[in-house]
Amino acid sequence: MKPLPALQNTASVLNPCGGRDPSARPTPLAGSGLIQIAELLHASLPLAGAAMKSMHALGAEGCARPNLGRAELEALIRTQAAAGGDYLDLNIDALGAPDAPGFMRQMVRLVHAVGGGVPPCVDSSNPAVLEAGLAEWLGLDPDLRPPLANSVTFCETERYARLLGRRQERVFSVVGLLVGKEGPLKSTAEMVAAARTLFARCTAADFRPAELFFDTVTLGIGTDGFMDGAGNIKSSHTRNSFLAIREIRGDAQMKGVHALLGVSNWVYGARKRRIGHLRAFIEVAMQHGLDAVIADVSKQFGKEPAPAELMDFVRMFVALDGSDASMDLYTDGLARARAAGWV
Repeated sequence: MKPLPALQNTASVLNPCGGRDPSARPTPLAGSGLIQIAELLHASLPLAGAAMKSMHALGAEGCARPNLGRAELEALIRTQAAAGGDYLDLNIDALGAPDAPGFMRQMVRLVHAVGGGVPPCVDSSNPAVLEAGLAEWLGLDPDLRPPLANSVTFCETERYARLLGRRQERVFSVVGLLVGKEGPLKSTAEMVAAARTLFARCTAADFRPAELFFDTVTLGIGTDGFMDGAGNIKSSHTRNSFLAIREIRGDAQMKGVHALLGVSNWVYGARKRRIGHLRAFIEVAMQHGLDAVIADVSKQFGKEPAPAELMDFVRMFVALDGSDASMDLYTDGLARARAAGWV
């Protein structure tokens, strides 16, 4: 196995190539070892969703004049920026708005107005919404820190050809989501191969390695396991994902790329100690090369040690290699976690 590249130390801002500026003033997340994308501006979350719906209902006036929805969103933006977020994730997909590209432009302008210079992570499954958000930020001021586009889906790369082509005009970063037509890829080898394919496509469009974030996808405690739908023993997705992160970041041809996970999905199935579970998941993932997360930045992940017993629980998932012993390992580990009341 190739050696794991050293993780970058953190500072408060990203340079145009996606790395951090070590001369910048420290933030609450300095020293976490992670590029952190603040996740709370997501329409699927109750507070942000209600505020976006209220602001959207006012049309152009929603962004142009004071109103309750705008005030709630401004408060979220300010608090996430103050907590040290490197990017502010903006996702409006759950609104189902027919004018979604236009509303994304409004949200980007709001981040510009009150976010203290923290760039957006424009997040959508709709390429038109991604393009609109990027275009808005890139058109505001050439000196703004570059934004992040989340995401270019591996199995649908051609849908994003126009978006990737914008890199020849202006600097921005992009997330490569390593999924197939049926969902998460089934093996480490498939994930690494997908990353290499996307890397070639993106670098041909002038992206630098440090502008690329590869997302191997997070499954939850309650949905990942050792057995597929047909009852066959298999490697866990967590194992495949973490080993893929190690390979991707250790690949000499892709040196400098980032590994990203939206970590909150991990606690699906957890009954107690949800933040502890997330700290453990992130810490074990970092040991495999993870250097970027989409998370609640107020929790300061990476800043304090994770509970050892919860790290062992994560390592149990990483050890599920598809062998016959996996069944006993999983059954025993889950029984102990249930006895402790974690899941």
